[in-house]
Amino acid sequence: MSSLTNEVSIRTIVPTLYLPILLLVLVPTILGQDYWKEKSYKEWSEKECREMLQNSPWSRDFTETDVVIMGTSDSTLSDSKQPYLKYQIQFRSAMPVRQAIIRKAQMDQKYDDLKPEQKKQFDQQAESFLAQDLSQMVIVYVTWATNMPTLNLELANEWKSRTTESLKNRVYLYGSKGDKVPLAQFVAPQGAQRSFQFIFPRQYRGKEILGPEDKSLNLEFVGIYMEFKTDKMQINGKVEY
Repeated sequence: MSSLTNEVSIRTIVPTLYLPILLLVLVPTILGQDYWKEKSYKEWSEKECREMLQNSPWSRDFTETDVVIMGTSDSTLSDSKQPYLKYQIQFRSAMPVRQAIIRKAQMDQKYDDLKPEQKKQFDQQAESFLAQDLSQMVIVYVTWATNMPTLNLELANEWKSRTTESLKNRVYLYGSKGDKVPLAQFVAPQGAQRSFQFIFPRQYRGKEILGPEDKSLNLEFVGIYMEFKTDKMQINGKVEY
């Protein structure tokens, strides 16, 4: 938990959300619905944390099969395997997702076995992490996975070369009734990470991204369209994102 911080600027929040504990295996799960409303996040199981981070109202994936590079299949891929490219999306600014991050760190570090002073330090850092003020931004965390080594290398080079300027007319967040909100900041992959982040303002042209009539929150990036149902994203009667 040493990488958690109580800094709240965009520059410090973004690296904070690249925690090592978040290198997840993309495995679909089917669990009880709305457990995040029924009990404290401190009681979530490992499976529930995984579901929150992979397959929940705030996270889902987009998978493309029969992928080719330069018009031909990757020669390093076995003929017995179906080529694929998967993008996993998470709304990292949503409180349930951040709670799952903390809860997973708690289990990974065997919180119950820590000494009292270690528990105190963990709790202080966790509280600071959850208390970060994200009221002015929406953070979308994206990871990719593929069984095509050549494609993986090309994607890494491609996303590392991208900038906010090159993506601002290709990446949008918007409600079902509102204007498309352009990208405010892009955070490229760091080192060997297969992940990056999109940051959007919560208000655009004097209005919130989501209005009362919006039935979905939509993400569009480089030809990919993903829809998140707002009725499933509500916490205490308010859409959390």
